[in-house]
Amino acid sequence: GVKVQHREPLEDVRVVAWNRQVQHILASAHPSGKAVVWDLRKNEPIIKVSDHSNRMHCSGMAWNPDVATQLVLSSEDDRMPVIQVWDLRFATSPLKILENHRGGILSVSWCQADADLLLSSAKDNRILCWSVSSGEVVYELPTSRQWCFDVQWCPRNPALLSTASFDGHISVYSIMGGSLEAQQQSQADQISSSFNNLDLFGTGQPLPPLDICQQVASMTHIPPLKKPPRWIQRPVGASFAFGGKLITFVNPKISVQQIQNPISRQVVVSQVVTETEFLKQSNELQLALHSDSIIQYCQTKVQTVQSDFERNVWNFLKVNFEQDARTKFLKLLGYSKEKLDEKICSIFGNELHSASPPLETHSAQISEDSSPSESSSSDFFAHVPKEKPEMEIPVTADVEGLISQALLTGA
Repeated sequence: GVKVQHREPLEDVRVVAWNRQVQHILASAHPSGKAVVWDLRKNEPIIKVSDHSNRMHCSGMAWNPDVATQLVLSSEDDRMPVIQVWDLRFATSPLKILENHRGGILSVSWCQADADLLLSSAKDNRILCWSVSSGEVVYELPTSRQWCFDVQWCPRNPALLSTASFDGHISVYSIMGGSLEAQQQSQADQISSSFNNLDLFGTGQPLPPLDICQQVASMTHIPPLKKPPRWIQRPVGASFAFGGKLITFVNPKISVQQIQNPISRQVVVSQVVTETEFLKQSNELQLALHSDSIIQYCQTKVQTVQSDFERNVWNFLKVNFEQDARTKFLKLLGYSKEKLDEKICSIFGNELHSASPPLETHSAQISEDSSPSESSSSDFFAHVPKEKPEMEIPVTADVEGLISQALLTGA
């Protein structure tokens, strides 16, 4: 038999693009909206993708820099100014459709430093930066009255992009925000200096100065990106916390396919020990507090410390947790009830007990001596001294000092 080969009708090729991951894969797009992926090792197409609406007039194509099976196709038809995101593994329909332009799209460019950012320019004099994962516009750059037929990312500095317009200008912008006033004023001054304010058209009047900045003052401010690009995000980070805690995190490099799915991120909390002796003492104190053995802990410190000052401090701390703390505090201060009794008895002897009258007799005598005429509550409060005298408690070895110490210790 005769082998008959059925060939499709020839069609113009609008754009071609090499795959970013596989070197022998080449894709071509046609005005009819069809894209063909070629395997150059076999010199034949391996897959064809096309829109079923037959309204896609392909004007641009770009491969995903991270995912080898994803590409985008743009349409220059004003009736369908969309960008289609295709995945060759699911080539029956577009994975996502980006719609925001009001005129046909002329050029697209995929960022090599952040696969989630895609640039597009269209006939509506707008340059948009898309987030491929969410499908929203994260940056918009106002342009001149002329269409920009080509946009490209800077291969060395991903924050810069260039545009080529039909008025013969190539402009460089930054997606980190800025202003166009200086550029527009420079262009206006250049035009004025070229004409030199001469009457070239025979009107009898010189040319008026060009004033463009006032007309576009409301449009010159360029806001920055709505989301931080990947190249300025912190890949790693660390922070110290109280108690020797170290908190670290890592942001691994992820692809657009992984962005579409929930990603689990980890924050690691580590213990950093720099003062081992201090940590040991802190653990011992925590153990004593939880086991209610703080008295034994203080006693251990009393026996292990070297200086007398630290020993006295730990003794006072231990007394706080013991019974009869008042008497023990007085002993630490040098006051002893027994010794005071001995000193008082050695000075006064037994006369102290016989000489002191009963409390009831003394109080009765005071009541008999006092009369309402001599003392009254009103007279007492009328003669209250204005300045209170300073009171000092004697603690010397004489009679008054011994009595004060006896009252202090409860003897």
